[in-house]
Amino acid sequence: AYGADPGRKRTRDAIRACPADRILVETDAPDMVPPAQVCQFPLINESGKRLHHPAELQTAYAFIAELRGEDVSEFTRQVEANFHTLFGRP
Repeated sequence: AYGADPGRKRTRDAIRACPADRILVETDAPDMVPPAQVCQFPLINESGKRLHHPAELQTAYAFIAELRGEDVSEFTRQVEANFHTLFGRP
């Protein structure tokens, strides 16, 4: 959800332009907390600081699919196929 930051126009443009068969998705957890408006699973530590964690991977999928104008389920299947193409099947 790094591209969700309003100052990341070039990142959003690159996400839109990337061929679907070339996309993999990751989080930057624990670094680079996504903007609050896109976090689906916010966690706050005892001092009130927002934390980034791997569950926000779902947030990244939803954000990228929406940005590309794609159904999140179809986008998820495409990313899974890309993963298997790159790394092979178990």
